[in-house]
Amino acid sequence: AEGTGDLIAAVPASVTPKQPVALTFNHMLSQVKFTFTNEDADTYTMKISDIKIESAVTTCTGTYTNTDGASWNGGTANGTYDFGTLDNIAGTTGTTDLLVIPQNNANLYVTFTATFTDDSDSETPIAEGNFKASLKYTANGTGTDNLWTPGYKYNYTATINASTIEDTLEENIIKFEVTAVEGWKDATEQKPTLDKQE
Repeated sequence: AEGTGDLIAAVPASVTPKQPVALTFNHMLSQVKFTFTNEDADTYTMKISDIKIESAVTTCTGTYTNTDGASWNGGTANGTYDFGTLDNIAGTTGTTDLLVIPQNNANLYVTFTATFTDDSDSETPIAEGNFKASLKYTANGTGTDNLWTPGYKYNYTATINASTIEDTLEENIIKFEVTAVEGWKDATEQKPTLDKQE
């Protein structure tokens, strides 16, 4: 599925004839994760559906060099990342994530629908609303402001309760916090064994 496959690359700094080539692989993509906490978990079950980032770069050309790392060019911001549905978030948190093309996120938004139901009647919503949240990111020492960086994962978190939903609004606004930004661990250096050919 789109957004679930990793992309790693390595280019050797130098090659010595008849010697193993040392390669250190690095991630070329970014990982975006959403964590939703049900604040009404003792009373209601929460479902988060249609979690999407639209008007995003989903196709472009990536290059990798041993001096500059990964770079992406030529993309158009007209694609969609679909994070799916989180059913029955009761008492805990629900999470979903995808691998995305690194890009500026200053003008990106996530949209989703939150539905609360009672355990005694899981078919009839107590409250239901559509939400929209900005994905702007302030680095605070990790990464770059408003830019998903290759090899980094970003965890956007939000706490929602039934009273957060305003039924008269077409789109409720919610603010995500970025609670964790960390680099993936690079693959270990690989030195293939060379068999002597006679």
